[in-house]
Amino acid sequence: MFYHKACLELQNVTNQIKMIEQKMKQCPKGMLFSRQNGEYHKWYYSDKGKTVYIPKKNRALAEKLFRKKYFTCLLNDSLRQKKALESYMKSYGSAPTETDSLLNSSKYEEFAPSLYDSLPEYIRKWTQEEYVKNPFYPEEKKVPGAAGEYFRSKSEAWIQKELLRRGIPHRYECALTLGDRTLYPDFMILHPVTGKLIIWEHYGMLDDPEYVRRKLAQVELYLANGFFPSVNFIATFESLEHPLDFSLVEKIIETYLT
Repeated sequence: MFYHKACLELQNVTNQIKMIEQKMKQCPKGMLFSRQNGEYHKWYYSDKGKTVYIPKKNRALAEKLFRKKYFTCLLNDSLRQKKALESYMKSYGSAPTETDSLLNSSKYEEFAPSLYDSLPEYIRKWTQEEYVKNPFYPEEKKVPGAAGEYFRSKSEAWIQKELLRRGIPHRYECALTLGDRTLYPDFMILHPVTGKLIIWEHYGMLDDPEYVRRKLAQVELYLANGFFPSVNFIATFESLEHPLDFSLVEKIIETYLT
């Protein structure tokens, strides 16, 4: 769990470094610095050992150089963070945590529902009932999650582990009929206190325009049938450049599901 979280954070930092480096290519040459002149500061920039004064009328150049200075600081911080994460992962290894090992063990998967023992009887019964699952593209479910479940992405597997770890009753890709359409939301959840039905969709391919078009139509269908964001509809998003922030997943669960 923690190793997986570090892997994703490393991916975030690596993507941020690439973004910063791209932005710095658009900045002017030289580096900004300031010197005290009585009560005031004077701006200068240095380039290849040459120091040039920047008059107040050329503030636009100073602002661009300040942005470059900011990006330089941000890049250095990000590189240090990347180095720390790589060092942690090297020393930690890819070995799963004890919690992951327990939840992923086929020896004990039948006991997973016991994590719901404190729930009201009707909710606990709901977690034990058979349900119609998404029959489409089962071969895409390659990522192991907890309790013997397989998922289409690492992000979905992480969400499931967090739900299970907190005893949040849920179903994966359970059939949901809305009018004449049947959808299979990533997660169908019963709030452990109120029993309210909540759906959670993770939109993980935002780089694909056709995927986005289909999912926008799906959102419209949810809205037309009374599923509203922050009320009974949770949505998380990710792209190649912006992977899922797992600290956000934890905050969402704490805010809406506990």
